[in-house]
Amino acid sequence: MFYVEQFFWNLTMVLKDKIAGSCTFLVCCIFRQRKFFVFAVLCLFTLSCEKPMDNPELVDPIYNDLLNDAKTSVGLATTEEKNLESLNKDIEALKAGDNSRKNKMRQRFESETKITGFKQRAQYFQLRGLKRKEYVLDNYPKYFAKHLPWPDSEEWHDYQASKKLQMASRDWGTRVPKLGKRIKEYNASAAAAYSGGGKAEGAKKESGESAPEKGSERVRPEGQSPEKSE
Repeated sequence: MFYVEQFFWNLTMVLKDKIAGSCTFLVCCIFRQRKFFVFAVLCLFTLSCEKPMDNPELVDPIYNDLLNDAKTSVGLATTEEKNLESLNKDIEALKAGDNSRKNKMRQRFESETKITGFKQRAQYFQLRGLKRKEYVLDNYPKYFAKHLPWPDSEEWHDYQASKKLQMASRDWGTRVPKLGKRIKEYNASAAAAYSGGGKAEGAKKESGESAPEKGSERVRPEGQSPEKSE
């Protein structure tokens, strides 16, 4: 009997230890999960807070457009330099009395002028890009402090309108057609209208519809009713 009681007592102690250990483990898990939950909430709160951009000029369309224009001008200058090298080789291969030498010399002068113009435009757009970057870095904090959208769409619209006017051709002949061209267009439209009217009259004649000729109507005597008239 003593051994039986000892056995049940040991079993009770073992189960008690296991239950206590399970409860402790459960409490630790809950505590760890709670810590993880608090950590996740803090991370979300930190990410949700607005922070100013480190490089606001990178999202500015005006700044990017100026850099693209500068890059395009550099590419044009590089292409024209290759053309100039080819012209110089052709000129060296020609004899002094060759008639085509003068034409090649003229082309070389035009190519050198183009290269100078492209390089100047590249420097111009690069300087404007630097000025724009300074403007953005000075004014973006004001937009951020007032919770205004950046970049400014209205400013971008004004820039596009101004650029369109600057790139427009200053040759009056390209914007207004010459007198001879306008006369030809007028004559063509008049001829088309005349041919269309003639076709309409021909269609009426084929269908049997014609305007009554003058004097073709019979005169009815006085006092005679329309029914009795022949």
